[in-house]
Amino acid sequence: MLASETEQAMPNDNNPYETLIAAARIAITEDIRKNPEDWKREDQLTDFLIDTVQEAVVPDSADFAWAVKVIEAKPSILKRKIDEPADSAWFAICEAIGEQVIADIRREFEPVTDRLIVEDWEDRAPSERSM
Repeated sequence: MLASETEQAMPNDNNPYETLIAAARIAITEDIRKNPEDWKREDQLTDFLIDTVQEAVVPDSADFAWAVKVIEAKPSILKRKIDEPADSAWFAICEAIGEQVIADIRREFEPVTDRLIVEDWEDRAPSERSM
């Protein structure tokens, strides 16, 4: 699971934000390897990021000290406007961290997933393309 990978990687890493990105990258590449057909769908990257990565970004052991280290490593997190209203400061911080990871990973992986979609489209017979 992504959170446990993050928890394991954090003590050895000087940049906690990069640890989150690395764990998300691992989760995505493993899923592409295991479920390549799913990744030919246009919405798979978005679905996977929201359903799997964002929910697992903040490890169970996270506290304000952890969040401060992540924010120090990626100060632009403080500028994020979260989409959902926050009931607490902790929720807002966690949501902002998750959304920043999603944004950065999306930029990194969109060219890859776009190629998978194009390859699938080009492999289809002309009659299937008009669907």
